[in-house]
Amino acid sequence: MDLRTPLTRQQYLDELNARLRECPDLASVVVFAFDPPGAGAATATGVRADGAVDEDLLCVMTGIVETAADAYHVVTDPPAAATED
Repeated sequence: MDLRTPLTRQQYLDELNARLRECPDLASVVVFAFDPPGAGAATATGVRADGAVDEDLLCVMTGIVETAADAYHVVTDPPAAATED
């Protein structure tokens, strides 16, 4: 059983960008975007950097993705809401 929190592709992208915004020096330089360029959540095959990226920034973004991968898994359909009986 996967104990990571399920997120839709859009929620995952939003989470990556929220974590990126926690790095104030970087948030105005680059954002995570769906890949390939122009893809929406339904057709994206991954995420990429949208903006100028140098080696240091790439290391930070890689760390963000690795940390998020430990906490979340991407699902095609949103998780069903829990119901009380």
